[in-house]
Amino acid sequence: MCITESWLREQGDEPIIAAITPPGYTVKSYPRKDQTGGGIAFIFPSNDSSNYVINTSTSTHESFEAASANLQSSSFSCHILCVYRPPRSKKNCATNEFFLNEFRDVVQTLRKKYTRFMIFGDLNFHIDVPSAPETKKFISLLNEFELQQKIHVPTHKDGHTLDL
Repeated sequence: MCITESWLREQGDEPIIAAITPPGYTVKSYPRKDQTGGGIAFIFPSNDSSNYVINTSTSTHESFEAASANLQSSSFSCHILCVYRPPRSKKNCATNEFFLNEFRDVVQTLRKKYTRFMIFGDLNFHIDVPSAPETKKFISLLNEFELQQKIHVPTHKDGHTLDL
């Protein structure tokens, strides 16, 4: 499971992590550095209770947060990218165009490096409003790489679909 906007901190949230971790599972958290909010976490079966080997890592981007997990077994392999793109604010000045270019580079790298990959995340585009210019550009990017949007229900309290 991929979690965006986990709000977990590097230290002090151990009781919260223990409370959200089901028996036989592990949480790997990638908190935002030097500020509150954001953050990405994975919840996955512990290696001793699973046939999969799971390795996680994080990557640095200016317009979004990202963490990766590689799932491997003797018969299956898949790379998972979890992305959180904060909405524009005084702290996040990245334009939609800047994000799309940076995200395109990441997807291009994934296509070259992995046979199977999935991208999950909160990208703060109103996917349910296909006529919006920024949504059109994002959907065009997905189409460019033959990716499919699988979430078609509201994921936001205001009724919009913001997630991939």
